[in-house]
Amino acid sequence: MRILRRLLLVLTCAAIIASLTFAYLCLKIDYYGRRDLAQPADAIVILGAAVLPSGQPGPDLASRTHHAVGLYKEGLAPRLICAGGVNDDPLSAAAVCRARVDAIGKPSTESKITAL
Repeated sequence: MRILRRLLLVLTCAAIIASLTFAYLCLKIDYYGRRDLAQPADAIVILGAAVLPSGQPGPDLASRTHHAVGLYKEGLAPRLICAGGVNDDPLSAAAVCRARVDAIGKPSTESKITAL
């Protein structure tokens, strides 16, 4: 009976330590993700995300695109690269991203917007 109690105590302590470690890592990841470390670069890459069946960008893609255009307008990079999707699919994340960039405020004609 003592062995079973000790084993249960050890397992309980291990579960508590694992839970606290997981919570700590979640907080660190959230903290790091909220920091904006923008700096000059050769290009701004907008990673693809969900596209709604209506052809509109999902919330993540819309947010990423809006933020990237803001960084572009601040002059942090001379080109934007929209990534995600297959070939020339009009509903690919890259195509929807490029259309969203145009809708937000088309960058100057000398800039480069690439959909990959």
